[in-house]
Amino acid sequence: MKIAFSPGQAPTAMLESLAQCLEDAGAIGLHIDVQNVEEACEKIRMCHGFEDLKSYVHVFGSIDPASIERILEEKPDFITFQTDISLPLEELCNAARAKGIPAGWGITVAEAWNIHEKLSKELDHLLLMTTRPGVSGGTMHPETFRAIRHIKKNAPDCTLWVDGGVHAENAGVLRILGVSLAVSGSFVLNSLRPGKALRLLSGEAQGTHMHIRDFMWLPDELPVLELSPNTQALQIFEIMESGRMGFVLLVDSSGQLLGLCTGADLRRGVIKSGGYVATASVQDFFNPEPVALDVGDRLERLWEINKKGPFPYLYFPVVDRQRRLQGAVVLNHLIRSES
Repeated sequence: MKIAFSPGQAPTAMLESLAQCLEDAGAIGLHIDVQNVEEACEKIRMCHGFEDLKSYVHVFGSIDPASIERILEEKPDFITFQTDISLPLEELCNAARAKGIPAGWGITVAEAWNIHEKLSKELDHLLLMTTRPGVSGGTMHPETFRAIRHIKKNAPDCTLWVDGGVHAENAGVLRILGVSLAVSGSFVLNSLRPGKALRLLSGEAQGTHMHIRDFMWLPDELPVLELSPNTQALQIFEIMESGRMGFVLLVDSSGQLLGLCTGADLRRGVIKSGGYVATASVQDFFNPEPVALDVGDRLERLWEINKKGPFPYLYFPVVDRQRRLQGAVVLNHLIRSES
């Protein structure tokens, strides 16, 4: 996951002394909230003076077309238009792209439920604001993780950025959920060692105190198949296809986890059946003993398992002490967002 630093309304003179430190520490860009057009333009020009420090401009609230044109003239590396702008978003994005500037929308958590695949393909990126735009030091919206999961499920190819309340405790979760870029300001500014703070944000955050239950995919968001004596192997294929997540979780009528089916399990089942899937045994198409997480585990447990295992696991069912399915942790979004 990439990190962009948000300086708020810090003066450009202060940023110039901090910029080299940010670039050396791995910050790939400066997130520029446009509250004063000329100050924003000055910060864009400052970024152009560094080889690897990109300018991420965020336009929101009341702004006129002339001010937007002024910003585009400075050729920022990326631009985001918040949906609260009273100007036509599609026209703004097209105007930016005409100048070779990738453009996207900024949305609130409440608006995340309206995102679908067709819309996301029309945008170069999507910025999820988890706090009020332009306000520093806010707390991440409590529904942020659920909103991200919704976007990733309904628009899996969406390049998703997150801004608001990002710190070392939740950065690791954002990576797991497939966020490509996180914006952080107060956490970095308030740190005695900004460089170390940036490295914490972009790393695994293994020491996080967050529990698996805080961010796991919930059963109603997952491809789950309840097995019965009449279940046919073809039903697993159907759930795999409609679920679009690369796996199927299998449970009994009480919700107890019976197994996990991945693409590799399907291939092994087809080979074992000799290609006669319609008459094959369902048991041949899933792993009855998948590696699972306990709902009370912390995030660091996931990293421990993948470091010690024979190979990295992509899918972790999450169960309670009675091995009833409580959810799942999915890592394929992490791999796609960082590839």
